[in-house]
Amino acid sequence: DGDGVISQEEFFASLEHGAVQDFMDALGIDPDNAAEVFLLLDKDGQGFVQLAEFIQGMEKLRGEARAVDMHMLLLHTRKIIDLLNTMHGVQSSFLARVPVLTSRKTTRR
Repeated sequence: DGDGVISQEEFFASLEHGAVQDFMDALGIDPDNAAEVFLLLDKDGQGFVQLAEFIQGMEKLRGEARAVDMHMLLLHTRKIIDLLNTMHGVQSSFLARVPVLTSRKTTRR
């Protein structure tokens, strides 16, 4: 819409245009991976990317599928790390309560 920002909806809609399909073909990016490609470009998860970031990100994905695959692996690795950090926080919170729970059992006897 000319605002210098590409939303996820705009990106998906653009895939219907032959020129965009040709662009993605030229970069060696499979349009079937459009959702994953947008996730790679939208690093902060806000649902949009600046036009300059979009172009730079697409250029990074240029080439054989191997480049896209590597970036996909990085994305999934980041998600796994976030999940592990969350699990670690829950575990730490639980373990911090263990002495309290243990002392309650011994004082009730």
